[in-house]
Amino acid sequence: MRRQAELASAATAALVRINPREPEVRHGRGVSLPLGALDALTRIDALLS
Repeated sequence: MRRQAELASAATAALVRINPREPEVRHGRGVSLPLGALDALTRIDALLS
């Protein structure tokens, strides 16, 4: 699943990876958040509100 997401986003860099243990996005094609899902989504929601 991870590799499929990275390949799909290769052209647009439209990838946000949320993972506290392995947040790295290969080749810098996206944004990595080294957080748990609830924490990351709560912070994103607060920034957008």
